[in-house]
Amino acid sequence: MSTLPRRGKVPRFSQSQRLAIRQHTVTLMASHFADGFKVNMVGSTRRYREFCLQMGEPAFPVTFDKVAGFITEKIMRGNKLTSGVTDSRNIKSWCIHHGVDYMPDAEDRRQFKTFVSGASAATDMSVKRPPPMTYRRLRRIFGVLDVTDPDDHQFWCCLVLSHSAMLRGGGACGRKILVKHLKFTRDGWLTVTLVKRKHNRHGPPETVPVPPQSEPMFNTVGLLKDYLRRSGLRDQPWAPVFPQLRPSGRARRALRPRWSYDSWLTAYKRMSDKAGVKFSTPQGTRAGGFTDLVEGGMPELIAARVGGWAPPGGNHPRYLRQTRRGKGAMLHKARSRQIARSRGREAPAVPSRRKRQRP
Repeated sequence: MSTLPRRGKVPRFSQSQRLAIRQHTVTLMASHFADGFKVNMVGSTRRYREFCLQMGEPAFPVTFDKVAGFITEKIMRGNKLTSGVTDSRNIKSWCIHHGVDYMPDAEDRRQFKTFVSGASAATDMSVKRPPPMTYRRLRRIFGVLDVTDPDDHQFWCCLVLSHSAMLRGGGACGRKILVKHLKFTRDGWLTVTLVKRKHNRHGPPETVPVPPQSEPMFNTVGLLKDYLRRSGLRDQPWAPVFPQLRPSGRARRALRPRWSYDSWLTAYKRMSDKAGVKFSTPQGTRAGGFTDLVEGGMPELIAARVGGWAPPGGNHPRYLRQTRRGKGAMLHKARSRQIARSRGREAPAVPSRRKRQRP
C-alpha cells in the first residue's frame, strides 16, 4: 500500500535522510566483499601504486595506459596474464568500494579489452595447478607420520577431515569448526556443520555428510571419535576441534587453536615435502576429495553440491584433476556400460516358451 499523499506535492527527503541512505548503500556494498577479498583488493592496489610511483605518474584516476603498463610489467617479469587481469579486477573493486573512478572513458575500456585479447594470444596462458591430495598421496604422507605421537595423530585427523569434507585451504584451522559442529549418527556417519562458506557467508549453516570407510587410516568417522576421546574434547562443545595438545595428548586448558592458516600451511608443506609430494598446497585436499569422489562413481554435479560449489555455474571442473589412468578407467567404464545398454535395446525379443492357453 502506497504511503504517498493523494494530493499535493510529493514530500522530499531531508538532507540527513539522503545522507543516511548513501551511507547505508556504501555499507551494503562493503558487505558484498569477503574479508579475504578485501585483503586482495588492498594488495593489488598497493602494487599498482608502487608501479605508478616507479613510472613517475599519479595512481589516480585509473586509466588504460597505467593499468596496461602495470600488467605488461608483470608479464615481463614472468608472471601470467591471468595474475595481471585479476589484479586489475581487484583494483576496480577497490575503486568502486572507495568511490574512485576506474577508467571513466569508454575508449579506455574498449582498449583494455583489445589489450587483454592480444596478450592472451601472444603469451602462455597455461595454468599449473598444484597436485590434488588424493588417497594415493595421502598414503605417502601417512607413511612418514608417527601416529602414536599426539601431534602427528592430530595432523592426520585434520588432513583426512579436510579431504573427506572437501574443505577449503585452512577450513579446519582456528575456530572455524568447533566440537559441537561434529555430529556422529547412529548408522556410523559423521555430519560436519559449516557455519560460513565462501558462497554462503550470511545464510544458514550447511552440513557435509562423511560416510564411514572400511580402511582404518581413511575412516574419518572412527579417527575423529578416537581423537576426541583421547584429547578429552567430547564434553567441550565450544572448543575448537584441533586445539593445542599436551605431550600426553590431552587438550590444554586454554583451548587455543593449534593452527592458523599460516602455521597449517607450514606444517602441511613440511609433511608433503617429507613424503615426496612436491608443490602441494592445503587447497589440494579439496581437489583430492572431489577427484576421489568422481573417480569413485559419484556424478560430478552431486559431488560438487556436497563440496559446496554452486552448480552449474560453479568452478568445480577445475578441481577435477585426474590422472591419465583415472580418466581412462572412467572412459572405459562409461563406454562399456553404454555398449551393454545398446546391446540390450537392439537385441531381438526372445519369445516365451510357455504355451498360450487355449480359450
